[in-house]
Amino acid sequence: MEDSRDPKPEGETAADAAGSAGSTDSEAEPIGSDWDFTETDFSVPLPDPRPWHQYVIDKIMPVRDVHLFAGPPGAGKTTVILQMLLALQKAEPVFGWRTFPQKLLYVSCDRTSEEQKRVLDRTGTPHDAFPSIVLDDAFPGTATPTIFGLLKWIKLNHPETQFLIIDGFATLVPDGKLNDYGVILKFLRICQELCRKFDLTILGILHSSKQKEGQGYENQREKILGSTAWGGFSNLVMTLEKENNSDPKDPYRVLWINPRNAPEQKIRLQMNSLGRLVTVEEVNDDDLGDLWTAEELAKLPPEIDYERKTLVRMGAEFKPPVSSATVDRLLKRLVAEGRWEKGKRFGTYRRVSEA
Repeated sequence: MEDSRDPKPEGETAADAAGSAGSTDSEAEPIGSDWDFTETDFSVPLPDPRPWHQYVIDKIMPVRDVHLFAGPPGAGKTTVILQMLLALQKAEPVFGWRTFPQKLLYVSCDRTSEEQKRVLDRTGTPHDAFPSIVLDDAFPGTATPTIFGLLKWIKLNHPETQFLIIDGFATLVPDGKLNDYGVILKFLRICQELCRKFDLTILGILHSSKQKEGQGYENQREKILGSTAWGGFSNLVMTLEKENNSDPKDPYRVLWINPRNAPEQKIRLQMNSLGRLVTVEEVNDDDLGDLWTAEELAKLPPEIDYERKTLVRMGAEFKPPVSSATVDRLLKRLVAEGRWEKGKRFGTYRRVSEA
């Protein structure tokens, strides 16, 4: 099929495209290259009018705007995002809301291509599930591009893109001034203008600030690391956090969804044995087989004591990677299948000896 867009000049690289948007010379002023553009700088084919829905995710994520997803390292931000993107491509509901499929592009600004592949493997996401680029591969040997340089390169090389997910969004802030209210305000305003110009919707993934034990926030939008302008001048803000910060192995997460024009949502998630985060309510009997495999069950001692939401195994307590209700259902099913039986003491279960 013949490419209808204007061909890129022979030999032009990503760095060349970014350079036409703003110099990548280390001596150049990064802020000036990001802010000071005019209509003549849009030397790329702008998208033709197309039928479009008002939302990517109904009621909470409008198109042609900037949205944010934040959380501490290791909380599972990328895991949730990848699951969301797979559902979006199939027009499946996300967080209980209807979705409208978009031509998306995933941009990783803070991972190497090797690390990105490992993340996809861990979450069971096919490498070709959706288009993606790694910033260091697209812009080899150059300084980090400006947001304008990146978006211009994307519209030249991926003109079909409608929904842009930028992991490591903060790396594109001029001079790394995450705490500067004026810089973040201006950065977000520029992103919003570029979204309208290039017919894009941006979901930026960021870190959240560290929360002290016992100290809460009056506004979930204030959890984003850096200036309060992040939450104040973006549209939808989602924050993910561990339910128990003091437990590094805690499988439970809390997802806060803060739209501009819809009620706030709080969703409890848990990490299952497949490395995916699912709502606690979604764990059903069909999932129980994934929680403990036959090999894992065989490692259990002859007797286990289930009490107060913990299991006692080999004389040591441990918290299972699932809810107490799920453990209840698992044990009841094992008893129903004749593989385990209730012990003489209340709350105990014993494995049935094999003949």
